[in-house]
Amino acid sequence: MHSLRLKPWRLNAFKMAARQSTHVLPYFPDQLYDLVADVRKYPDFLPFCVASRILSESETEILADLKVGYKVLRETFRSRVHLTPKTSLEVEYVTGPFHYLKNRWEFKKIPEGTEVTFLIDFQFRNVLFQKAMQTAFEDMFKMLLGAFEKRAHALYRQG
Repeated sequence: MHSLRLKPWRLNAFKMAARQSTHVLPYFPDQLYDLVADVRKYPDFLPFCVASRILSESETEILADLKVGYKVLRETFRSRVHLTPKTSLEVEYVTGPFHYLKNRWEFKKIPEGTEVTFLIDFQFRNVLFQKAMQTAFEDMFKMLLGAFEKRAHALYRQG
């Protein structure tokens, strides 16, 4: 007698793959750190960021709500950003639509400028939102990095 063996359906069936990028920008680490740490300005230049609200802020931590949107979907999430001044930022997910969210920025001075390392990994609770994001994740990742780079050029380009 043969038995049918089914793999159990798991929430992580829609898990996003983490993405990391390291590249060089011709600016100082403190400039790029300041740009990324300025969460208030995210709606001005980040695609999919509809609004931001700072709940508390210190030299080592920011607690903020970000509202993100893609097509007709809108979600708000709270995160705690741990700041290592002029060196790195690490996002700790607090509440919202995710099962988890991991995000880290690192800035390292090199002769050509700054080596920037960016890591993001997340999974939404809402399967429909996750599927929508999954189909466009690679393009969205590139747009997100491109938006920060474009903002850096606008703020810091000499001449």
